[in-house]
Amino acid sequence: MGYKEGRARENYHKRKLIDNGWLVLRATGSAGGLPSSKVKPIDLIAMKSGKILLIQVSKRKSDITKEEINELKRLAKIAGAEAVIAYRSGRSKGKGKGKDKGITSTTIVSYGDYTLEVLYPTD
Repeated sequence: MGYKEGRARENYHKRKLIDNGWLVLRATGSAGGLPSSKVKPIDLIAMKSGKILLIQVSKRKSDITKEEINELKRLAKIAGAEAVIAYRSGRSKGKGKGKDKGITSTTIVSYGDYTLEVLYPTD
């Protein structure tokens, strides 16, 4: 995803979450992760009523790599947060692509064409 397009998408989700009562911080410059990690999956951190969400924003669910998902879940566990992916619903390239990443999920917020899902390990 291009920088401007990605930033706009992250800001869109940030505004929507704020409109729904969340306090939201954006990790700028692909800095959302631990310094030692090659993968920096955190785009947004959202907090509300003691709940913390670490959010990876993507154009399509299928664009999020297994490495990003695993690192997002690992960081969420360290932080006592929930790992969340945000993507545009119904716009995945290819049937079934992106489904075999060792996760199940549940939708927590949905607005317009966008869905935010909490990730759970299948093991």
